[in-house]
Amino acid sequence: MIRFVMCLVLAALVWAVPAAAADIVVVASNVPAYKAGQVIDSAAMLDLAAGQKLTFIAGNGKSVTRAGPYKGPVWDTTPPATDKKFTDALASLAAGQGKGGQTLGAVRGAQKGEPADPWVVDVGRGGDQCVAPGAAPQLWRASADKPAVLHLAGAKEEGRTQADWPAGAATLPWPAEVKLADRAVYMARLDGAPTARRLVLHLTSDGLLSDAHRAVWMAEMGCALQARILLWGASGASN
Repeated sequence: MIRFVMCLVLAALVWAVPAAAADIVVVASNVPAYKAGQVIDSAAMLDLAAGQKLTFIAGNGKSVTRAGPYKGPVWDTTPPATDKKFTDALASLAAGQGKGGQTLGAVRGAQKGEPADPWVVDVGRGGDQCVAPGAAPQLWRASADKPAVLHLAGAKEEGRTQADWPAGAATLPWPAEVKLADRAVYMARLDGAPTARRLVLHLTSDGLLSDAHRAVWMAEMGCALQARILLWGASGASN
């Protein structure tokens, strides 16, 4: 009988032990005490007033948003185990650190002169750009009020072409005549532009866990602008 009672007590203690906490990242905040890029304990308690809002992402890429009035834990389900490499990289991206960084929590999606879609290739901006897995990208231009002619050429054996870009169209399908290759260099120029833009394309792996993981990978490839826009959408953050 004593043994049976002890077993019941031990079982009760096991059930009473709270789930292990994990590090999670603040990716958007209008609360002064919490900054985008801050890493906190998932077991932390919040006391948010009306109008206050926080968005967090955990180590598996899942997000949670808490909007005031709210009193309670940050994460009310068992969080995944901390992935330190991922959370550190995510924190840097959300804080706007590194090449081309801008604080995620201080922006509201794409800014003026930027595409809203994180996966388009901006022909007006040189440098590293990332391509979504499994599909040819759409080319994008900031000003679409006039027709244009696009000249696109690979630096090696990817091919070259020119294509009419209709007035009113901000996007244009990637030309079939030019082969897509990972880390290949392309030169893109619209008629009237003084110089061609040198683009380096990175083909994104389809084995990444979530959009947050894709955003971290994109930032590592130098696609910081695209990563920021994708992460904003992945976090579900909005006013």
